[in-house]
Amino acid sequence: MEQQYFLVQNGDVFEKYLITYDKLELIQLKKELIEKCSTIYHETAVLTFSPLEYYFVNGENRNVVELEEVDVYRKNIHLPNAHRYSYDFYEYPKLVTIIDNILNGNIQSLLYAKFEEKVDYEKLIAYKNEKINNLVTDNTQERNQMLKELDKLIILADYNKNQRGTLYYKERFEKIFAKELVDTIKVTDVKHTLEFFNADKSKLDLHFHKATKDTLYYEPRKRTIN
Repeated sequence: MEQQYFLVQNGDVFEKYLITYDKLELIQLKKELIEKCSTIYHETAVLTFSPLEYYFVNGENRNVVELEEVDVYRKNIHLPNAHRYSYDFYEYPKLVTIIDNILNGNIQSLLYAKFEEKVDYEKLIAYKNEKINNLVTDNTQERNQMLKELDKLIILADYNKNQRGTLYYKERFEKIFAKELVDTIKVTDVKHTLEFFNADKSKLDLHFHKATKDTLYYEPRKRTIN
């Protein structure tokens, strides 16, 4: 089991909690979130190397198919090994980033954990259809653009019909973390301590970014002087 301290301001008091969690269970949840809650985009592109060689912080390419070799020129220079690929880009839900931060030691990221419902693609498609049907302009280019957007939305809905929103995992996520209040301190006492050490409160933004078992850290945010 992992243990870290978590700090939060509650009114005029800073509260310090001991958070205990199972690291392996959190890693397993992260894997499931990637599989079940990522947004899947089906793409085609001409590239000089495989889409699998791309690195993304918030996603990954999968299901790569090399469709054909193509001739590509850039500034009259032939680019070798150019191929047209089809692939699926899995865009991770934001909760995966929160979990990564926690696994890397930043338990304060719990403050930013948010859970989202599954995207209602049928509602989005109906809305787009309504906009197209109510289009009064004779601008064919605008109508064609909206029809293309509708086609993309329909494809997106089909690829994501079995995906879930992260709200489905809210209870499971919260049960991983056991929280125990271990200490409190008044905000005024913290300010008094800063004054004692001649810290200028008007230029010091108290920003808790990490707490370990023995030490409470704070860091002043840099201010630009005009």
